[in-house]
Amino acid sequence: MSAPVSASAAAKGVAHRVAIVEDHAAIVGMMVPLIDAMTGFKVVGHATDPEEGIELCRRLLPDIAIIDWVMPRLTGLELVRQIKRASPRTHIMVFSGNLWPAAIRGALAAGVLGMVDKMAPIDVFRAGLRSVAEGRAFFSPLVSDLIKQLVSRGVSASAPPVALSPREKSVLRLIAEGFSSKEIAERLGLSTRTIFNHRAKMMHKIGLRRAAQLSLYAAQIGLLGSGLTPTSGAPADPGQSS
Repeated sequence: MSAPVSASAAAKGVAHRVAIVEDHAAIVGMMVPLIDAMTGFKVVGHATDPEEGIELCRRLLPDIAIIDWVMPRLTGLELVRQIKRASPRTHIMVFSGNLWPAAIRGALAAGVLGMVDKMAPIDVFRAGLRSVAEGRAFFSPLVSDLIKQLVSRGVSASAPPVALSPREKSVLRLIAEGFSSKEIAERLGLSTRTIFNHRAKMMHKIGLRRAAQLSLYAAQIGLLGSGLTPTSGAPADPGQSS
């Protein structure tokens, strides 16, 4: 639900008007007073639904939009693109607990100006907001480390998503749908060891540190509901373990 509060911002002559698009109400409740306490900043509206957040930005044309990267029904990349279309001059800062190399690569390519992970200290968040307000890029230490990994691998910020084989996509989708490795093996006619190998190889390809992030990545690249999962009678991998 969105909550515009723009009238007071103009009356106070606030330099930087901020909109928040974050689906966790408790986090919004902490962010609003934190930002309002910063000199020259005012939260002019917030939304816990991505579509409402886009409409909020369309109506209020904020200077800065702080968004979560993982929200219901809309990928972070699409949220950025739609906010950019709705309010082209709005600077976007991603504030999320789910940032991985492929997500960072996509965000940078889409024109995100700042990225701060939710594990970062409050002072880092404040510094990021001030930098973005001035039109300067800002990345928290964790994000900076991940960007360095991308650079060291020779991957540019505008590179296409990580290429996964059809079999890897099938496994990834089932992981995201909550199936165990044993259940996935039974559905695809593979051994459990082969599923473990697919999981490990995908994490290495994508650059994830935790297996739990595979589900988020699957949602991010639009695999859920894509009809990619073969039936249980699908042929086994040529190199599957017995």
